[in-house]
Formats: sequence, structure tokens, C-alpha cells
Amino acid sequence: MSEILSASTVVTRKPHRCWGCGRRFPAKTEMTAVASKDMGSLTTDYWCETCESFMAAACHADDRFGDGDLRHNDEAEWEAHRAKVEDHRPEGRE
Repeated sequence: MSEILSASTVVTRKPHRCWGCGRRFPAKTEMTAVASKDMGSLTTDYWCETCESFMAAACHADDRFGDGDLRHNDEAEWEAHRAKVEDHRPEGRE
């Protein structure tokens, strides 16, 4: 079982792929960086605003996700949520 060591909102210095949906985001995108430890390995995964919001609204604390699962497990529900989050952003925000 994975242990979360830290989670913080960052502005990325290089392109990253979101763990929740698998989409690629350019450098200078605001994302959540989650550092974790699993079976002795340390990793940092990046989550986009849409996936963070989707998890808060639609997921339970004990849910487990693989790479890209949030989007691919129920693409219609995820896409509807994405439209709400991304189409109603204030100007100038990634």
C-alpha cells in the first residue's frame, strides 16, 4: 500500500502528464504534486485541477486508481466534470 508523504500545489517547470487522466500539460501549469512511497520506491505524481476536483466530488477515500483511470473508468462522467471545471475558469488561468 502506498503512503503519501506530501501533496502541494505547484507551477510545473517542465511538461508533466496527469496521473488521473493521462493528459499532457505544458510547463508552467498549476498542478498538484503528490510524493509517495510504495514498497521502498519514492515517486512523485502530478494531478490536474480537473482530476483533483473530480476525485473530491466522485471518489471515496479508499478508492484505488491506476494511471489514467479517473478519466477512462467513466469517461462520460469525467468529461462532463471537465467541461464544468475547465470551461468556467477565470481569465489567465491554465
